[in-house]
Amino acid sequence: MRLTLWYVLLLGVIMAGFSLALYFSLAHSLYQQVDDELALAAGQAASELNSEGSQFSLASVGDDGALGQLVQRGLLLRLLDSNGKVLTARGPYQSIAVPTDAISAAQHGQSVYSKAADPTSGTDVRFYTMPHLVKGQPAGAIQLGLTLGPASSTLNELLFILAITIPTTLLVAALFGLFLASRALKPIDRITRAAASIQASDLNRRLALGLPDDETGRLAHTFDAMLARLDDAFRRQQQFTADASHELRTPLTIIKGEIDVALLRPRPPAEYAATLRDVGDEVDRLTRMVEDLLLLARADSSSPLLTREQLDLSDLLNTVAAQAAPLAAAKRQCVELGLTPGLMLMGDRDKLARLFLNLLDNAIKFTPEGGQIGVREFAAEGGIVVEVADSGPGIEASHLAHLFDRFYRVDSARSRQEGGSGLGLAIAHWIAVAHGGHIEVQSEAGQGSTFRVWLPGCES
Repeated sequence: MRLTLWYVLLLGVIMAGFSLALYFSLAHSLYQQVDDELALAAGQAASELNSEGSQFSLASVGDDGALGQLVQRGLLLRLLDSNGKVLTARGPYQSIAVPTDAISAAQHGQSVYSKAADPTSGTDVRFYTMPHLVKGQPAGAIQLGLTLGPASSTLNELLFILAITIPTTLLVAALFGLFLASRALKPIDRITRAAASIQASDLNRRLALGLPDDETGRLAHTFDAMLARLDDAFRRQQQFTADASHELRTPLTIIKGEIDVALLRPRPPAEYAATLRDVGDEVDRLTRMVEDLLLLARADSSSPLLTREQLDLSDLLNTVAAQAAPLAAAKRQCVELGLTPGLMLMGDRDKLARLFLNLLDNAIKFTPEGGQIGVREFAAEGGIVVEVADSGPGIEASHLAHLFDRFYRVDSARSRQEGGSGLGLAIAHWIAVAHGGHIEVQSEAGQGSTFRVWLPGCES
């Protein structure tokens, strides 16, 4: 409604401006025609003058003569002496007094236009006064007058037409604009009502208005796509909350069970010490899980978590391999390094160390005793690639798409037995993406797994 009113107002301003321009242009044209006719008639009258010295008079004003034709066309013809006194007058509007400005201009040898109203009929009459010169000196003047009635009538008719046309046009434009706005905004209203009815509990609903591929249709499609993203985010959040609750409850249940069993009856100090060690292990596991959850929560909030510096990635990988060496040695595993010194990147040392330590820890956990683990680093695709390969049991293809999801485990029982929380690969994926890189996995059941990380490099 408001938009239509603004359009109608703008149209009204444009039409008013056009009408004013048309009116004044037509008025100027009509008045110019009158002035041109008066000047031409004055020239014809001047050619019919009889002059004897300083005396002059009109030739006979017959119907067939030039002066007679001027009178028949409705012109007033007057001869004035040097003082402005009327010597001879022919035609209508003779009761109009001679304008004083015309007398003054004629006395100075100048031609002038003037306007006066007929006292009898009130009709405006346009006058043209031209001096009559004798030996270069003004001896009188020829004055012609022509009514402005036809020009005024034409202008009045134009005003009447505009007065009818403009309001009618604006009314039709307003009604048509309201009709079009109603049709154009009806889908918007449907979208608004549908959006208002969607609650957090039914984000799976869609507008599905079936609109054409125009601005409104694209808006509806975009809104449906936004609902799909919100629904997916809500489901992930709910799943994350449920998984986190379950994962946190497991160590708490174990701790509560250990304590309850220890309190059932008096026990030797060695049994109490074993119970406290078990409780301590579960507390450590719970602490690691809470820290991992806190890191992922900060990552989701888009907080600035990276402290970038220039790093030699081979030095960082040597440090990470040294940290993981005791875990591999405990399972008599061989970790082979194939590093390329001098490959530099801008990154957060602690976060990248955690990424590769998570991958190595994951490889050590799922590689059998005496297995092989390889870490390779090389330049490729305009950046740096790090591969962590193991000779473990591999991963079935159905699990690969969800491998980096939070709390996702290929083998839940074994993962918990190994002390995993299901967050290590999710954290590794986030760290890679936060550095402008990506991580992918290649694996087949029974063939081992290879995790490949690509990171953007920089010049040393």
